[in-house]
Amino acid sequence: MADPFTIRIFVPDGDPEGVRIIDKMNWTGTGISFPRIKWDEIKTRPALQRAGIYILTGYFNDDDLPTLYVGRAEVISTRIDVHQKEKVFWDRAIVFTSNSGGLNQAHAMWLEYSLLKRAIETKRCRLENANSPQEPSLSEAENADTDFFLKQILQILPLVELRAFEFAKPVATPHTSSSQPRDTENNHEIDTIIVSARSEGFERVFIRENVWYAVRISGGMLKK
Repeated sequence: MADPFTIRIFVPDGDPEGVRIIDKMNWTGTGISFPRIKWDEIKTRPALQRAGIYILTGYFNDDDLPTLYVGRAEVISTRIDVHQKEKVFWDRAIVFTSNSGGLNQAHAMWLEYSLLKRAIETKRCRLENANSPQEPSLSEAENADTDFFLKQILQILPLVELRAFEFAKPVATPHTSSSQPRDTENNHEIDTIIVSARSEGFERVFIRENVWYAVRISGGMLKK
């Protein structure tokens, strides 16, 4: 069982579909989720002048899978300004940075690498990234801290309707031994039953020992 946690989402313009600022208890990071049309209004925020990681998301045509671009920057606002002019697919973005300024360029590179690797493994999106970054070299302590930062990001993303980084949960195989109809006389399972309402009665079709049988029930009589 996962540990419980608390997340606070602040909506500065009062629109739940607009800008959302996300923080988490006992975490130095901040997330900012926003629609593309709000970029010019928020790009001067102090948090966006720092190093960090960002995800652009949108859809091409009527695709069932979202298209994502995962990026990092030493100054986030500068990089997203470029994407505002050059990338047309995205309509929403989420940015993660550190309140304490402890997230540097190397950390952001590691987060970019890890999110792209996970997106490829989950197979729940189309990636707009042309290149796959190499895993940067971090010290053991930095690796542990950055991995913790990644875990906080992965907890937050589903709360802003971004599930592309979640692995699909396995579906339990239904147990059919007690519910599947059986031929009790010869102890054979009936593989298929088709029942159709007709004016002359009902028809049952089943297979036994690789031979198909059709039985029609009409007026209380069985007809083969």
